[in-house]
Amino acid sequence: MTRSRLMLCILAFIFLSVLAVELLAWRHARAFIVYSEGAKKTDSPEKLGFAAKLAVLFTGIDNPRPRGTRTPADLELTYRDKTVECDNGIILTAWYCPARSNETLAVMFHGNASDKSTLLDEAAALNSLGVSTFLVDFRGSGASSENYTSIGYLEAEDVYNAVRYCQGELPHRRLILYGRSMGAAALLRAVNLGIVQPDGVIVEAVFDRFSGTVANRFRAIGLPSQPFTWLLLFWGGLLLDFNAFSHNPSQYAAALDCPALFMHGGRDQRATVPEAEHVFSAVKAPKRMYIFKNMGHESYCAKEKGLWLHEVSSFLLLIE
Repeated sequence: MTRSRLMLCILAFIFLSVLAVELLAWRHARAFIVYSEGAKKTDSPEKLGFAAKLAVLFTGIDNPRPRGTRTPADLELTYRDKTVECDNGIILTAWYCPARSNETLAVMFHGNASDKSTLLDEAAALNSLGVSTFLVDFRGSGASSENYTSIGYLEAEDVYNAVRYCQGELPHRRLILYGRSMGAAALLRAVNLGIVQPDGVIVEAVFDRFSGTVANRFRAIGLPSQPFTWLLLFWGGLLLDFNAFSHNPSQYAAALDCPALFMHGGRDQRATVPEAEHVFSAVKAPKRMYIFKNMGHESYCAKEKGLWLHEVSSFLLLIE
């Protein structure tokens, strides 16, 4: 084989290898942010065996539209179905669970790959403290319109539209925002954009950078975080037309000018304690942080209701 043919073969191999990696990254990005219909959700990386992890590497995850089965009635909460019509044509569905008075309303936002029903334990606990709740399905989740997620970036618009609806249709004297994981990132971005001005925020399981939480997922599968993280962010941002690299709650948090309660799981591998502390350190307003030492990326209220209620009730005193 001549030297020129050898060079052409090497260049062709490099080109095809790069193309294969890019196609794989595009497939992973699309599976991550665009919900499928009817597919069985892929188990968390910690539950996958070697063969299953290898299959996910080549096919991407199965990520069906999140649809819950519980309603507030299952927790004996009085509620009304609500629909939020956004200026951009997106339709959000929500539950309004009124408390005894119109003093405080908590507008609540769920995490990734879930829906408003995953916040029912927290809503019932808040209701027991006399706080009305408004549980929102983000775009693509539950019965809301669309079929995608940007892990909190574009969902900041949903936070704004939900808050605007509540202020117009369900006025209360005080308004607090509650967000878990993606919901926390979305509400912090909305605050940073200046499109919402809550009287307080409750932030659970927050990540500091989009790139960091994606890298954590690759490490959980047993893969090196780079270059896969950067490729997934590039293609994900391109698919939904947003800058995924700039999605950083640790920067958004500096705009908070109201009391903030941060809660986090000490064993969280999706968003680690140092990441949450990074976000927390950026807050200049009155703040408190509590770590549930033996918990991961999950509902703290569902497993440690007494501790959760103690932290939240103490926080509510700050905004009275």
